[in-house]
Amino acid sequence: MSFNLNEYIKGDVFDYLSDIPDDYVDLVFTSCPDLSQTDFDKSKDGINSYQDFQKRAVEHFSRVIKPKGFVVICQTDRRVNGSVSSNHMWYAKCLEECGMVLKDYKIAVRNKVGKKDMYYFTFQHMLIYTYEGTIKRGGEWLRDIYVDKQEKIGNQSVWSQDFCKFVIGHLTKENDVVIDPFAGVGAVLLAARALNRQWWGAEISDEFFNKNLQLSETFWP
Repeated sequence: MSFNLNEYIKGDVFDYLSDIPDDYVDLVFTSCPDLSQTDFDKSKDGINSYQDFQKRAVEHFSRVIKPKGFVVICQTDRRVNGSVSSNHMWYAKCLEECGMVLKDYKIAVRNKVGKKDMYYFTFQHMLIYTYEGTIKRGGEWLRDIYVDKQEKIGNQSVWSQDFCKFVIGHLTKENDVVIDPFAGVGAVLLAARALNRQWWGAEISDEFFNKNLQLSETFWP
């Protein structure tokens, strides 16, 4: 496989991550697939296999990121067999084992707060990790909770362009390299392109791969 900037790949990201040079990326901005969106959900040791998958991804992120770059993972915890699988705490543990430090943390709410549902969380934990990076604190970045108006496509909630630009615009500058290894329909990639960043992403699913990404600012055909 090969890695080229400003490409959106249809395929398994793990076939490409090894080709990204060390200390090359300014921002990894992603939401990894939920357990229910993977085949691990159907196996006996599903949680353990899924956590191995998460750890493998994080080890790649921590390798490709520049010392002053950032890894931003937005993840929803989920309820499994009467208990909560704390995805965001597992990601934090894996990132810290790689030597990264938690620089900032926010809650990203899907559309509105207060939904009454025992099995569905309406928010994502936004973890912002770095080795040596600094963040300018001021303006809208001071928000601890960001309410994002999201579109639902299939079983995925898609970040708005406003949210993607909010994160990318604050943590990077023009021509920086932004990647979303689990790009879905390409929301992060579209925002990075609009902000004149170099970008790259991959999506394995036929359902979510956005064939129109290079042609349009819309998410979906």
